[in-house]
Amino acid sequence: MLSIFWDLGTTDVLSGAAWEYSPDQFHTILSADSDSYSDISNDYFAIKKLVLSFGDELRSQLILGAPGEELNALITLLSDNKHAADEGDLLRLAMTSEHDLAFSENIISFYQISKNNN
Repeated sequence: MLSIFWDLGTTDVLSGAAWEYSPDQFHTILSADSDSYSDISNDYFAIKKLVLSFGDELRSQLILGAPGEELNALITLLSDNKHAADEGDLLRLAMTSEHDLAFSENIISFYQISKNNN
């Protein structure tokens, strides 16, 4: 009898997930408003957000020479500016940047992207 009570009290019957009652804990589910970085009206902030979110993936794709979704998004953002994006230049910037913030700032400086562009 104890086993049946215990199972019904701590297991979600439909999913089989175990749960524990904790009155001092809150659980939330966060979801992105959009999966696209092109919806950000300012390229400066879109590039910063993309590089800070996916710096490791971008470096990996540049090193392997296999562009993925992240690198393609970055190239698309950069192609809208004065210079065409070049994977060789991006790889050099990635390898000479100590961390993702420096990588994003180096891209913005190299491609002369203004904070005030629209």
